[in-house]
Amino acid sequence: MAAGAQSIPMEPGQVSITRINSDPTMTWTREGAGFGASKPSMGAHVLHAYKVGVVTPITIEQLDDSVNGAQMLEDAATNAMAQMTDAVALTGTGSGQPLVLWK
Repeated sequence: MAAGAQSIPMEPGQVSITRINSDPTMTWTREGAGFGASKPSMGAHVLHAYKVGVVTPITIEQLDDSVNGAQMLEDAATNAMAQMTDAVALTGTGSGQPLVLWK
C-alpha cells in the first residue's frame, strides 16, 4: 500500500493489536552517567472489520442508451463511498460502523 499504510489480516473479522497507553518517561543526565528504567504502559485494542457498499439496480437498456451511464454510476458510487468514509472517520460510533479514528 502507498504512503506507508500497513495491511493486517483479519480472518475472523477482528484482530487485537498492541497500543501504548502511556509513553516511557525520558530523563536528562550528565555525560557518562546512566539512565533509570522506565516502561511504557501497554494495552490491547481490538480492530473490527466493517464494509460499506450499495446495490444500484439498472437495466441493460439504460446502460445501452447512454454513452457515459456506467461511468456516471461508478463516479457516483465512488463519491458516496468517499463521503461515507469521511463521515465515519469523524463521527463513527463503533456500533454497526467503524469507531471514530481518535478514540
